[in-house]
Amino acid sequence: ISEEPVPHEIAHQWFGDSVTEADWDDLWLSEGFATYFEALFNEKMNGPGALKTSMAGAAKTFQEHPLARSRPVIDPGLTDLTSKLNPLNYQKGAWVLHMLRGILGDEKFFEGIRRYYNTFRDSTAITKDFQNAMESASGKKLDVFFQQWLHQPGWPEYAISWAWDESLEEAEVTIRQTQTTGLFDMPMELGFQVEKRLEMRTIRVTEAVNYFKIPLPVKPSAMEVDPDGWLLKSATVVP
Repeated sequence: ISEEPVPHEIAHQWFGDSVTEADWDDLWLSEGFATYFEALFNEKMNGPGALKTSMAGAAKTFQEHPLARSRPVIDPGLTDLTSKLNPLNYQKGAWVLHMLRGILGDEKFFEGIRRYYNTFRDSTAITKDFQNAMESASGKKLDVFFQQWLHQPGWPEYAISWAWDESLEEAEVTIRQTQTTGLFDMPMELGFQVEKRLEMRTIRVTEAVNYFKIPLPVKPSAMEVDPDGWLLKSATVVP
């Protein structure tokens, strides 16, 4: 028996009903939230693997949509209101929250969510209000994050290659952003298979072409991109 769509609709009692977006262009503040809180319900009931599965499904739904590469989440140019009920506001909106959680950590992320809700309870809000709440809770400026994920179409599409420098005991990693919708500035985790464990390293990808030298204790047998699934992306890795 599936719980759908019960967690999604229950989440709307907080995000959508109690706190309502002031404009249809900010629809993600209800539908993205309800979609992500449904995924959080799955995480609570079935563990982190269920959350990762939920978000992978959301990514697939969004990336396969005809508007995925051409329209942003906040899209004043899309004036037909029913057309806004699309995976950009639902699934990509959920991913905006998931990535924000990954960047800020659980404590600051959920503190920001509660601050946003308590401030605008029984009222209306816009995306800037949510951004202000998250900045206040985390102490981080989030202009770049909100601009690229909500006002810019698409997602980062990475072509990645790596090689091992035996003399320096370093993995040399090259990451190219190949999307045509604009560059993204995002942290990324790389997992290097070293003997029987994953050596995790966090890098930041900002440019069209990015080079990294990553010291490791021994030559890795493989490299995994974003193994815990915190980044909405496409990635092709060539060893």
